[in-house]
Amino acid sequence: MEKPFERLRQARIEAGFKSASAAARKFGWGDATYRHHENGTRAYGIDQAQMYGEAFGVSPIWLLDIGPSARESWRVPVGKFFTEVVYPELTYREGLEELLELAGRSFGMSFVIELDVGVRSMEVKRKESGDIVFHIVSPETLSIPEEKFKNGFLFFMRAPVLSSKPAVHAGDLVLVDGEYGEVNARPELLVVRNAEVEDIVIGWVTQREDGQGVILSDGSGRPALTVSAEDGGIIGKVLWVGHRL
Repeated sequence: MEKPFERLRQARIEAGFKSASAAARKFGWGDATYRHHENGTRAYGIDQAQMYGEAFGVSPIWLLDIGPSARESWRVPVGKFFTEVVYPELTYREGLEELLELAGRSFGMSFVIELDVGVRSMEVKRKESGDIVFHIVSPETLSIPEEKFKNGFLFFMRAPVLSSKPAVHAGDLVLVDGEYGEVNARPELLVVRNAEVEDIVIGWVTQREDGQGVILSDGSGRPALTVSAEDGGIIGKVLWVGHRL
């Protein structure tokens, strides 16, 4: 399997930069530091992966070799990525880790990070203070297997404007299972990435007789959108929706 530094070099070449130095000059990075990262003589972390991913148009999850492939890396491990990498940022605050553990033991609850989800990126949502936004939820109340939390496949997001009304409205808080990536004959509420409109869409998705996934019409007059599970188009399955007041 490719190592992170090998993927970084591949991403740079495919982005059209003939040398590491050329890429460093273009984006204002330290030339020696970047070459160390690309040669594998120094490891790079989440901050650098996000920076390099944005510059070269690839997933930071894929760069760090967390995802199984470049295509699937946006979907399958996104929750795992943020729980593994961002959790240390959460726990540096005095008493926070103890508070989370106490909540888990006393009330059977778990925390889930909220993400800003876009067509080409997924970023941790932060408050004006810079603190990461996360929510306490009860697996028992929502009937969610505990392993979903342990494996880090669950995350929250705010519903975008393009959504399947009246099930989900813009601004609703949506709990997503990022491990789920199938299209079935029975309609299910999925979060999908659609290149046709360059947006994230939440809609009822079903499989037609020809095997193609399609978002059912919501009466808005929006043309039917097709969905592909094979190209990473499915971000996840909606498990719970919290409507805005």
